Amino acid sequence: MSKVTVVNEKYEFKDVDLILTFKLENSSKEYVLYSIDNNANSNIFVSYIDKTEDGHDELKDIVDTNEKKLVVDALKRILKGDVFCE
Repeated sequence: MSKVTVVNEKYEFKDVDLILTFKLENSSKEYVLYSIDNNANSNIFVSYIDKTEDGHDELKDIVDTNEKKLVVDALKRILKGDVFCE
């Protein structure tokens, strides 16, 4: 697991623990499973990585319902050990 610092939608700096990066079959999109500590809690999120015009990585929400289902299914398979991820 590695740590990175991100800027959230409120322009606050947050430390993020990257847990896993993966791609869906037949897709070039890269997804990331990560956690953010908020005081006494840790929240876990999944987003996709989008490159900005100036070359920075941006974490974007997955808004398409079908895409969300495919991502959740892939994560379930990864957690079961059915799929190898780097």
